[in-house]
Amino acid sequence: MRQPGTWDKLANITHPTLVIVGTKDTGTTPAISLKITEQIPGAWLVQMKGGGHGIMYQYPEQFSNIVEAFLQNTNTL
Repeated sequence: MRQPGTWDKLANITHPTLVIVGTKDTGTTPAISLKITEQIPGAWLVQMKGGGHGIMYQYPEQFSNIVEAFLQNTNTL
């Protein structure tokens, strides 16, 4: 029998959620990020082409623009 864990709690998230992943991320792969996003009601998923696990350092301007757009569209600013 599988013990409940973090995965089981994702569906309970009620706050706006943004999942950003690089398509070359080997730590948290795009496939895993998609599965996470599917579990969180209304979550956004952005996959940055060519990005690795440190996409905020690789593409700081694009990363910031994505976060800003998310915050503006979810009225969380």
